[in-house]
This record gives sequence, C-alpha cells and structure tokens, in this order.
Amino acid sequence: MDLFYFAVKGLYRFAPFSFIFIMLIGSGLNPFKHSPQTAKDHVNRAEEHLIRNNFQLALADYKQALKLDPNLAEAYARRGDLYLSRSRYLDRFNRNDEATRKIAQQLHLDLSQSAVLKKAGIADYRQAQVLYQQQSKVNCSRRLSRQITLFQQGKTAFMKSYNCY
Repeated sequence: MDLFYFAVKGLYRFAPFSFIFIMLIGSGLNPFKHSPQTAKDHVNRAEEHLIRNNFQLALADYKQALKLDPNLAEAYARRGDLYLSRSRYLDRFNRNDEATRKIAQQLHLDLSQSAVLKKAGIADYRQAQVLYQQQSKVNCSRRLSRQITLFQQGKTAFMKSYNCY
C-alpha cells in the first residue's frame, strides 16, 4: 500500500510538466524532433507549415531547401504551388466590388502582390519543368507545362501534381 501511494504521489509532482509536454505535442511542436538536415526534410517541414496556414514559414523552408539542393525540382514545383495559390487567393479580393475591397482592407491584404506572386510561381514551375526534363520525368514536365499554360490564359483551374513529388 505504501509503495502504491508513493508512486501516485510521485507522479503528481510531474503533472504540470506532463501537461506542458502534451500541449507541445498537441500543437504540432515536437520537442524531440530534430531540425531538418536535408533539402527533402525542409520540403516536408514546409508542407507541415502549409497545413497550419503558416505561409511565411513554409516559404522560408522552401528557400532553405533550394539553398541546400538547387536541383531539387520538387522544391521549385511546391514553392510555385504556394505562390500561385496565394496569387489566386488575392485575386478573389481584387474585384470592383466595394464589399470585397473593404474585407481586403480589414485583412490587411496587399492586392498589388497578386501579379508578382503569379510571375514568381510560373518562374518556379518553369525551373521545375527543366529539372524534371533533365531527370527524365516527362509526365511531370508535361503537367507543369499544362499548369503554366492555364495560368497564362488566366484560367483558375489548378491541379497539383503530387504524383510527381
């Protein structure tokens, strides 16, 4: 009986730390997870940031991945996805409708960046397309070519080529 009482009482002392640990794990911050070592690790972490709508952190991870491996076509294609999706998001508010303009002002959106993001996304798609061709991934190169054509025509159809990554 004394041993059980001691064990329960001993666990109570660590309860606040256990709560903090569970909160960290639940929030997606794993204290045991090491920082990314390879370019592919950075791309994977960027995808985790995108799931949580942390676009700036995702962009920083894509840039770090490209610093580590400038020939990683996947990083260019996914960063292009990020730029073009943000461009489409801003285009939704870039109408002549006064109500949407007020919403954009309340959200502190810079609607003039839509064209810049679109150009950057298409440039990343082109770079990924060239790298995929060099790696003999013809289907991926064709998909990116189709996406570039759709965006240049102003069409909003958007397909991510996840089977290429």
